[in-house]
Amino acid sequence: MSKIPASLKQRLLVAAFSLSAAGGYAVYEASQPSAAVQLAHEIGAHYESSGRHIGTPYVDTLGKGRPWTVCNGVTGPDVIAGKTYTREECKALELKILQRSEKAAKRMFAHWDDYNVWVQASIIDMLYNL
Repeated sequence: MSKIPASLKQRLLVAAFSLSAAGGYAVYEASQPSAAVQLAHEIGAHYESSGRHIGTPYVDTLGKGRPWTVCNGVTGPDVIAGKTYTREECKALELKILQRSEKAAKRMFAHWDDYNVWVQASIIDMLYNL
């Protein structure tokens, strides 16, 4: 079994604490990502870029088709070569994909609400990478 890196553990604890600060449940708003999406974002940021900001698009030489990539593994039509992305722009792009991944997961898993938030975050992160 792998050990959780200290830097990721700290980020996840901060995220989990902030999510539970409202008495053990997150207040949901349409514009606010779910707790699972927020945790998936932290997991992805650690493993995609070690938490560093990558605002300049680059060609992913390991990716299928060598796509332009920016932020924490964002590819596709939203990535414009030569543009520099701010942290806020990166977060918006990443959350858009993570929320789309969450919607797909809810369709795929009949008992989605029975999974704890950590399992949901892991599935969302996996779908983000697909």
